This record gives sequence, structure tokens and C-alpha cells, in this order.
Amino acid sequence: MANSLTTFLAIWGAILGTIGTIVSVSLAIREFRKDHHKLKIQADFCGSPFQDGKQYVVVSVLNTGFRPIQIRSVDVHGYLGEKKMKDRALPMTLSEGTHLEVFFEIPAIRSGIHTYGWKEAIAVVEDGENRRYEYAFHKHMTEIILKK
Repeated sequence: MANSLTTFLAIWGAILGTIGTIVSVSLAIREFRKDHHKLKIQADFCGSPFQDGKQYVVVSVLNTGFRPIQIRSVDVHGYLGEKKMKDRALPMTLSEGTHLEVFFEIPAIRSGIHTYGWKEAIAVVEDGENRRYEYAFHKHMTEIILKK
């Protein structure tokens, strides 16, 4: 009787210990993922949002991480023009789930691509800790920019 009780308690302890380890590792992985910065960068055509008759590409930066992140700059490699934002200025802090949009004139992107001899347009975002995030425009988007 005592031997079977000891065996049962040993098995029960092993099961609970394994469950505890799995839960602990799962929570640690979850916290590790939450502790990182994560940005989603996209570029798209947006027409003329400032009613100035000019055509723009908008670069959107979305904080998909769980921590606030300060954005110092948003640029396009070789951009030779004025970038615009609506009612905001850089640097700015993006909290979880928030985004910003920066507008770039298409002719100035084209001039930069031609001036520097690049094959594609690349958006570059820098955060407050000097990390760089790059986003290459889709190939068809660069082709359209070069043809306009």
C-alpha cells in the first residue's frame, strides 16, 4: 500500500512539475516577444492629399510591437524634395497600434533614383535608439514612379 502511494505521488509530482515548466516557458516566451520593438512599414500611392495638384507616395509606419517607440526620421533614399506630414512632426513616439504617415512627392523620388542610379526606391525609418528599418518599394511601384 505504501509503495503504490509513493509511486502515485511520484508520478503526480512529475506531471505537475512538467505542467509548471511548460507554463513557465510559455510565459517567458510571451514576455520576450512583448519586450521587442516591431514596426510595419508600407508605401503606397495616395494622389494629392494636400490639394496642391502634386502626386505623392505615402510611407506608413505602424508600431505592431507592445512597447512605445520613438521615430526620429522617415526618409526615402536619395529623396530630393520636401517631405510632408499632416498635423505632426518628428521625432514622435508611437504607442502600441499607432501609426504615422509621411508624404513624398513622386517627381522628387524619381529624381533621386536617377541621380544615384538606383534600381529601386527604399524607405528608411530610424528610431530613437538609432536602429534602422528599411522597406523596399514593390517593383511595380518603382516602375510606375519612373514612368510618370
